[in-house]
Amino acid sequence: MRPATSRADGFTLLELLVAMAIFAILGTLALSGYTELRPIREPLGETVLPAVLATESIEYGIQFTRAGWSNTAGLARPTLQRVGYRLDGEGLWRDHWPVLDRTLAMEPVRVKLLTQVRTVRFRFMNASREWVDRWPANDGTNLTGSERLRPAAVEVTLELEDWGVIRRVIEVAG
Repeated sequence: MRPATSRADGFTLLELLVAMAIFAILGTLALSGYTELRPIREPLGETVLPAVLATESIEYGIQFTRAGWSNTAGLARPTLQRVGYRLDGEGLWRDHWPVLDRTLAMEPVRVKLLTQVRTVRFRFMNASREWVDRWPANDGTNLTGSERLRPAAVEVTLELEDWGVIRRVIEVAG
């Protein structure tokens, strides 16, 4: 007669590690997809603005939602940040807001980046690898899934009084 062997039912350590690795990968993909395609409400809350917005009809040359805003002080705020770049008679400014879906009463934090700036121009590489001057192609209020995608690259051209024209192309991850 064979002795009865007891087998514990459950998962092995290896099975648990594989399940945790799969969960971590799926969580990372879901979070990166969320931060890449995060539209916001306009200050009146009636329409949705895309994650990247660049038109000539707004105060800012470009506005976008960026991820990775560090929160080392543990403040009650997201790690996503809405940023806008604008040019006026005093220079090039970077404005940001402490929340994404802001109200009209919320003033941005304004930082002057450069003086003696003549012009700032942004261009965007679309999925067809063509350069376009606005993003998205429509007015940004009636978005479909493909229009919420980020551009493949952004070209920034600055014309400075003292340095002349400076052009940079930034590849957008994703």
